[in-house]
Amino acid sequence: MYKRVLSENAPEPLGKWTDSKIELVELAIGIKNSVNNGDVTMTKIQETLEYTFQTELGNIFDRYREIESRKRKSATAYPEELQKRLEHFLEERAK
Repeated sequence: MYKRVLSENAPEPLGKWTDSKIELVELAIGIKNSVNNGDVTMTKIQETLEYTFQTELGNIFDRYREIESRKRKSATAYPEELQKRLEHFLEERAK
């Protein structure tokens, strides 16, 4: 299945990623600079996310091109959706 990229003490995979693979790639891009101040390869982030969420992303660089070439949809569609989800969560907690 997915190779173990974490230490033997690491937790088991979190679960299956259920949003689209392109959205997981957007997340990977978005967190790159938050991991070791950006001193991490996208390949390492990809391997870690693939293991954690038990999904194969394929060629991540092809997916970059998909994101860059979007015309009808924002290039930051998934982060925008995450922001909406967070705002909804906070609104519900405030009730």
